[in-house]
Amino acid sequence: MIPNTERLVYRRQFVIGTRYVGMDDWQRVALDDRLCLSVHPDLQVVQSIGPNSQLTLLGYLIDPEHPEWSDEEILQDIHQQCTSFEQLLEGVEHCGEDGFSCSKEGTR
Repeated sequence: MIPNTERLVYRRQFVIGTRYVGMDDWQRVALDDRLCLSVHPDLQVVQSIGPNSQLTLLGYLIDPEHPEWSDEEILQDIHQQCTSFEQLLEGVEHCGEDGFSCSKEGTR
């Protein structure tokens, strides 16, 4: 391959599975005891973890009501205000569709 093009082959991609992919420079995020998230270094990952749920954002969110907020601040605000998956969907609706969030609910 041409130098530096190997990094572009899987650019901004991710894999969710029962183990991490074998890419040395990829980010590794444990979603729970069974699921592993492997993320290309050019794709941003942000998590908000609460006592009974966690949110994981891949990419970015823009909150038009708070354009100065970072992805972390937006995700934490949504997480604090939502108590159900339906509320989560409503909470991200105004932020556009450029980000991907997945939710985990349960008791600990």
